[in-house]
Amino acid sequence: MSDAREAVAQAGLHWHPLHYSSLPGPLSKIMDSISLSNAVRELAKSVSDIDIVHCRSYVPADAALFLKHKYGAKFIFDMRGLWPDQRAEGNRWPQTSLLYRLLYRWWKRKEGNYIRQSDAIISLTDACKSEIKTWGSYNGCSIPVIPCSVDIDEFDVVCVEQRTETRRELNIAPQTPVFTYLGSLGSVYLLDDMIRSFAQIKKRLTNAVFLLVGHSADDFIDRSRELGITFAAADVISRRVTRSEVPALLNAADVGFCFIKSSYSSIGVSPTKLGEYLACGLPVICNSGVGDVKEIVDATHSGVVLEGELETATIDRLEEIVGLLTLNRNEIRARSIPGLDLGIAVESYDALYRSFALVAR
Repeated sequence: MSDAREAVAQAGLHWHPLHYSSLPGPLSKIMDSISLSNAVRELAKSVSDIDIVHCRSYVPADAALFLKHKYGAKFIFDMRGLWPDQRAEGNRWPQTSLLYRLLYRWWKRKEGNYIRQSDAIISLTDACKSEIKTWGSYNGCSIPVIPCSVDIDEFDVVCVEQRTETRRELNIAPQTPVFTYLGSLGSVYLLDDMIRSFAQIKKRLTNAVFLLVGHSADDFIDRSRELGITFAAADVISRRVTRSEVPALLNAADVGFCFIKSSYSSIGVSPTKLGEYLACGLPVICNSGVGDVKEIVDATHSGVVLEGELETATIDRLEEIVGLLTLNRNEIRARSIPGLDLGIAVESYDALYRSFALVAR
């Protein structure tokens, strides 16, 4: 927290953090919304002029709309995807429960109100932008698409010597094919499909290993056994590391996995891990039906996008997957940067803010 306070202060910003509610289940988000509204009302008393309120996702939106109505501030609804649908489809709000069905409908009504009153809507994907434009609540305002972006100075392609050193530390031989997965393994991340896909790859590349970055190998191996798939202990390597150590591990790998549940809410998903893979020049194996993933991978010639049942698709396209090992990493990075550079995202936000300032003049 102290590091964050220092960074914010150096940027010339005034930060007023609030603690998340500790109440169970759906009550926590409701209480967070109320706390934000109360805090904003207090802060507004000491501010003479409020031009823009930039609202990240749904929970703070009621507080943001208060500023719009009270002070005429422009309301930027930075949705970050279709949150109520993500909660329902990820079974965090199981629709078998009357309580969660009512909660889902309540937030969907709120969503319509936020869209209706927006002066600009920020979407992570073109797919979600197209969907929003079909809604009756959409008022015709601007919808900039700003995907999850990457600090391209932090995530880069390293030299051969650095890659070799990291592999040595991981006890991986120089010529061993390494497939990796970065991040958590939750309900929307297709662990079973990833295990089955890798098992098919190992039939072709018998010395291949799987590197889990940020997660334990135990869950991977235990779930593999439940699926009737046996990996040797040396086949699966895991490391829990700080963010600054992630690029080195990605550079030690050869191909990155990005399997995410395909559903209605997935049209709004922009996987951060995809951008981090590509910034390191790492070719990818992805599934279709997730945001703009297929369009990005196809446009940058950076990987294989599987359609349909993923184990079968892996078998059908196995030689293409093997061919990913030979792709030029610097070329992948160069082709991908224009769409994922954090600096470009900052410029997009800045242009939106300035457009409102020009209107005000």
